[in-house]
Amino acid sequence: MAKVVFPFDHFDIDTPEEFRKRTEQAGICVPVSDDLSALGRTHSVGGKLIFNSMAIQPLEGLDAEENGAPGSLTFARYEKLAAQGAGMLWIEATAFSEDGRDSVRQLWINEETLPEFRHLAQRIDRAAHAAGHKPPYKIIQLTHSGRSSVDRNGRPAPLTAYANPYLDKFMGPAQVVTDEYLDAMIYQLTDAAVLAYEAGFDAIDLKLCHRYLMSELLSAYTRPGKYGTSQENRFRFAVETVAHIHAKLGSSLGIAVRLNAYDGIPYPYGWGMKQEEGVFETDLSEVKELIRQLHRKGVNIFNISTTSPRFSPSGNGYLDYFSEEAETDPYKGVYDLLQATKELRKSLPGDICFVGTGLSWFGPFGANVGAGCIEHGWFDTAGFGRSVMTDNDFIPSILAGRQPDKGSACLGCDSCFKLFFAGLPTGCPVRHEAWGELFEAAVEKGLIK
Repeated sequence: MAKVVFPFDHFDIDTPEEFRKRTEQAGICVPVSDDLSALGRTHSVGGKLIFNSMAIQPLEGLDAEENGAPGSLTFARYEKLAAQGAGMLWIEATAFSEDGRDSVRQLWINEETLPEFRHLAQRIDRAAHAAGHKPPYKIIQLTHSGRSSVDRNGRPAPLTAYANPYLDKFMGPAQVVTDEYLDAMIYQLTDAAVLAYEAGFDAIDLKLCHRYLMSELLSAYTRPGKYGTSQENRFRFAVETVAHIHAKLGSSLGIAVRLNAYDGIPYPYGWGMKQEEGVFETDLSEVKELIRQLHRKGVNIFNISTTSPRFSPSGNGYLDYFSEEAETDPYKGVYDLLQATKELRKSLPGDICFVGTGLSWFGPFGANVGAGCIEHGWFDTAGFGRSVMTDNDFIPSILAGRQPDKGSACLGCDSCFKLFFAGLPTGCPVRHEAWGELFEAAVEKGLIK
């Protein structure tokens, strides 16, 4: 993976105003507010009141039982997250088919595991109440891991929408799924949405991001058949899935989409990119059209991401991920993502709730950027991932009008990622002792270098 190089050390800065000046000097002109009250604003989504403008992003923990049910660590994590008091709580990537899991410890919702998912939703609500908060709007992310899929023994069993010379070079080839496989997936995903509703979640999230299988379909320019080549075909899976879910459940279950604004991989193998072969430049016209179509079918929440926020859609884009010699400036990467989010927010219907991503890369000032972006209309809700993983008091501090603790902020060191890629339960080894001990033991065993 490329080395992360910050333009300056944000831990040496004491005030939001000084941080704003330093980011401007670095050519990163994001709005920075010393008033965090925008993060406490209430808003309505699909007729439901959301009690503040903060969302906890999906943070995959790899601590499920082998049958996909939430494990003891899963319950403990979500109780801690619920106690923080965010208006939206995104439950991590949850498989809806066995061959779509990225680990035998990934969550998997099915008839057998439904009772434990119902228990998870109930414990989230109880933990929020116990901490003095109203229950969050609970969104469970449904995913197919595609190129990262494993079989029931945990061995790699990658699946893909089409052969991709860029990713095949670094990740190896994967089996291209058939149209019949995708037809069946729509029904599997619809059934999983019904289970999510029965479990007590407020919404499901179609994971159209991070280059997983459903995301790949959006860039299937070279795929023949009814799920590839034309825009209508490439949008077919997402649009028809939403229609099937609404046919089953009406408006009783919300639908959100976590969507790549761009892939950082050139056309014809990347989404949201200028349609000139080999060009690393974004073009959001198709992204806007997909959002319009899904919004007309009742999707009101779009969580805007990219393959990895640290990588800009220029230079070598996301492909630098696979280079140990490359260097990446996460400020530039997140700035480009926020600019794309701003363009989508400004040009699409006002009743859509846009969630901003990548803010934890700004360390102790991520909340200030989030508040500034809401004030300036770049997005409606600020999404936080690593920030809440490192600091159990992150959101309570903001709700109390305090600047989050600098000493608990994410360092951007990727230690959590290293645990994840070692197949271990994921947390912050730097800020939390138990995870630190797990990390050290993994290093001693050679699982982490």
